Amino acid sequence: MQTIPCPGCRTELGPEITVCPICTRPRSKYEITRAYATLRAMEEKRRKRPFIIGGYLLAFAVIGGLYVRFQAPVRAAFAAGRSKVERFIDQARDPGRLIAPAATPKTAPVPPASPAEAAAAASAFGKPTWSPPPPIRQEPTPKASGPVMAAPPPAGPAGAEPPPPTRKRPKGDLPLKAMDASEWALRGSVYDLATLTPVADAVFSVRYNERLEASFKSDEDGRYMVVLRRVTNGGFELSNRTEGYAPAVYSESDVPYAQLTPAERRDMAETARAGDVHPTPITDISGEDSIHRDLFVVPRR
Repeated sequence: MQTIPCPGCRTELGPEITVCPICTRPRSKYEITRAYATLRAMEEKRRKRPFIIGGYLLAFAVIGGLYVRFQAPVRAAFAAGRSKVERFIDQARDPGRLIAPAATPKTAPVPPASPAEAAAAASAFGKPTWSPPPPIRQEPTPKASGPVMAAPPPAGPAGAEPPPPTRKRPKGDLPLKAMDASEWALRGSVYDLATLTPVADAVFSVRYNERLEASFKSDEDGRYMVVLRRVTNGGFELSNRTEGYAPAVYSESDVPYAQLTPAERRDMAETARAGDVHPTPITDISGEDSIHRDLFVVPRR
């Protein structure tokens, strides 16, 4: 069985262990989820290792075959390069071997001709004298009428990752219903883990001790509320039954999912699609009339 080292004492633990037996450090559901994702990545690398080794062997075989096929040209090119390097080193060690170029005799500079001489020479050959062209008059640029528009900001680098989306919160929770002392309410909003947008008409089931306790549905703004009975042992587990989404549900209790990076949320989405999520049961340990829990669901693809 594959194991993951404990962050506290580095003891090898199974991915489902919630408390380290050596340092008694508790593990959150986020650490357990990340452990399953790490083990899955290790297993994928192990499956790919034979193909990678086979690719290296094939590349070595191709290179060896090319060397055997073109052995003579390769050796000739290597010998030519080696002789050039040795010649360069010899010339660097003994500069006297360099052949100096022959000196060219210096000639006296020819003085420039005067304008009168240039005109006489031109008339002697029947060519008109040259005169500089008239200067080009530049018209003033007309001023643009109306307000001056500011230049658009420069575009970002190609391939840059867009900024992470922000959570769009509804205006508030749904109002509480009339309840007696043996009941309490669970309410909040349902969000898409990938886009952080509210999910309307999301359907959920609430189970207690593997038995169906209640069902509820979010409204058009993604808000929900369900009334549950107070229990003394254990808690309630939620499952998603919305079409197009995975059954796993992340409840925002100890992990701020909306503050995670897009890469971390993608890893958690892959974990939910693989069915490796072990959510913490929801209980009314505070004894209040209602508890706020935002729920995050994962699209199947």
